[in-house]
Amino acid sequence: MSAEKLTVGQEVVLVRMNRWNSQPPEAVRPGVVTRVGRRYAFADFDGGRIREFDMVTGYERGDENGNGLRVMTAEQVDRERRERDTVRFLRENGVDLNDRRRLTLEQIEAIAAILRPDPDSQEG
Repeated sequence: MSAEKLTVGQEVVLVRMNRWNSQPPEAVRPGVVTRVGRRYAFADFDGGRIREFDMVTGYERGDENGNGLRVMTAEQVDRERRERDTVRFLRENGVDLNDRRRLTLEQIEAIAAILRPDPDSQEG
């Protein structure tokens, strides 16, 4: 979440993440940011269920084990899905990015673009 600033009233989504495989994030429920501090923010889910979460990681405060629930913006969910889909495509084509966290999403997509057939090509 560090790439963008949260504001009161901004829509966020509580998502279930599986860190151990390449499944895309699963939206659990929408929410609205109610308060923003220096490190933590608060969001209202289900009209009264307030969750306090770390603005950098998205994890709920006090959740050292990472229960798999994160608070993300819609843009972050989209980027996460694009990354996981692209990494899955690369793996299916024999490319394993051992340390993909050092690469930006744009770099990962550029590598995948090399392997994807050009729809305008006249080969065949």
